[in-house]
Amino acid sequence: MARRKKGQDIHGFVNFYKPKGMSSNAAVGYVRRLFDAKKAGHGGTLDPLAEGVLPIALGEATKTLSYMLAEDKHYQFEMTFGAERDTDDAEGEVVQVSDNRPSQEELLDVMANFQGEISQMPPVYSALKVNGKRACDRARAGETVELAPRDVTIFNIELESFDTDKATLNVHVSKGTYVRSLCRDIGRALGCFAFVSVLVRTKVPPFLISQAVTQEKLDLCTKMGQSAQTYLLDVDYVLDDIPVYTISKDEAQTVLNGQALELKGDHGLSTGQMVRLKTKCGLLVSLAMLDNAVAKPQKNFPLLFEK
Repeated sequence: MARRKKGQDIHGFVNFYKPKGMSSNAAVGYVRRLFDAKKAGHGGTLDPLAEGVLPIALGEATKTLSYMLAEDKHYQFEMTFGAERDTDDAEGEVVQVSDNRPSQEELLDVMANFQGEISQMPPVYSALKVNGKRACDRARAGETVELAPRDVTIFNIELESFDTDKATLNVHVSKGTYVRSLCRDIGRALGCFAFVSVLVRTKVPPFLISQAVTQEKLDLCTKMGQSAQTYLLDVDYVLDDIPVYTISKDEAQTVLNGQALELKGDHGLSTGQMVRLKTKCGLLVSLAMLDNAVAKPQKNFPLLFEK
């Protein structure tokens, strides 16, 4: 007999502020245990060295993660001049050093060359898979790791502050961009080498760092005997750009049975458009694709529906 899965059917998102030193998987485990949820996942890995916004999905919200993972991301990072490390961050071994230090003007000139579409070589110490095994695990085992460059987009890059040995930058980047690689390549272009000494993710749309909840706040809820569900956001929090069509309970049951639904009236939607099918009381039933006036379910959320 299969062992019953532990936990409760808890559904929604937590905009979690991942602290420095905690892995993304450990953060997911912490939140899942705190809410006693059966199922949990995160919206984009953050290195243990990094901190900031880590959206964590619980229950049925995990079905919407794919819609969020393609989103652009925003970071603030500190680059330290004068050395390059094998991990491209402060945790690695120094592999190259330089006494050169750029001026603020030189840094700004080089930064301009990294705005827009660029080709980027991912860090060897990354979670990218090489023949089924993570590149970082192969590198730590002493293997020579060969990764392919990838095309990414730097939508915006701005200088926040500058000092002789360090600078702080704000960046808005496409999915798949490695800030560590960006910092490394800027350092090489300056002829001084550089590594990421501080990394903070400030935004994963629609999650903002100003609204993120810390581990301390969540722990305080438990200590005070209060419910952490105060910080639980709706399952479709990440789907705000998808229009809503309201359906009845009978229509909801039809959709949950896997059948298409003909939309009535002047709904203002067009063929090929995704639509959220929700009940009058706001329960998300399905994400459906519209074909003429027929909504064809793509992803259903049966555990949210009140029978």
